[in-house]
Amino acid sequence: FLVFPKNNAFVLAGKCVIINYYHCERGGGMTFLHIRYFCMVAECQSISRAAKALIVSQPALSKMIRSLEDELGVSLFLREGRKMMLTADGRFFYESAVNSLAILDNAVNALTNRSQVKEIRVCINSGDLFMEEMIAEYHLQHEDIFFQIFAEAQATESHRGGAYDLAVYTRAENQPLPGNVHPLLTESFGLAIPIRDPLSQCQSIALEQVKDRAFLATDTYGLNYQLCREHGFTPRLVIVGQNLHAYMKMLEYETGISIVPALTFGKYLPKNCRYVPIENFIKTRTLVIEEANTYSRDHVRDFLNFCLEKSAQLQQTDSTAAVN
Repeated sequence: FLVFPKNNAFVLAGKCVIINYYHCERGGGMTFLHIRYFCMVAECQSISRAAKALIVSQPALSKMIRSLEDELGVSLFLREGRKMMLTADGRFFYESAVNSLAILDNAVNALTNRSQVKEIRVCINSGDLFMEEMIAEYHLQHEDIFFQIFAEAQATESHRGGAYDLAVYTRAENQPLPGNVHPLLTESFGLAIPIRDPLSQCQSIALEQVKDRAFLATDTYGLNYQLCREHGFTPRLVIVGQNLHAYMKMLEYETGISIVPALTFGKYLPKNCRYVPIENFIKTRTLVIEEANTYSRDHVRDFLNFCLEKSAQLQQTDSTAAVN
């Protein structure tokens, strides 16, 4: 059984009982409050007990029941002294009304619960491992937060359309940042190389030293290809793929080496690999986090501040290590 609006009426599917919701001949309008009161009277079988339970006066409740019967054009109750017994029409209407109220209550509860859920929708276009670690750390401190994590190449476009609360991506060097875009960190690049490789023991490596090595990359003409070409050689790519898990496994299996960002990737390498800085290499990238153009909710803003604070700490640690 369902209740749904149609032509200014509610149709109780099952027996096609039509309830005019917006207007009745007595000048009033039937509401769900009338139906709730009717159900209470039916359950209490008494106007006085129902009025007490509803905290309304008996005359007002009696008037409401008579109005409901007039509007429906049927008798809902048999009056037997002080007892109110349902008629056949009353029993049918009661069963339908109880189901209708249950559907309404469930809908209200679902909407209330939905509005109370603290949800953060994050689109991660770059810095996956770094951001996933921060989300996990934040969630340990805030177990009431529900995260949805997305990956999309055009993160900022969908983000501005309201698909996400926050979007994380890299921004072109020296490009001015709008007020809702915050820099997380700036990082250099180095080589992820197996510990068994003698070059892994070097303090830094010139790219020319690895021109004969096999390379892993996330895309054919991406970072590894471009940087190697800038240093005068074309890398021998043996595996190309955007699956981060597979990419990490290939590094673990020592299938090849790869140029990786220092902070958001270099610190998450497999145990049998080492990050080695590239010699005389000045290229960097900046990871930014963009919040929605509309006003951010408090818990979204709190997570954003958490990310900014943690990133600043990591950047400071990296700078200190470089000086030492």
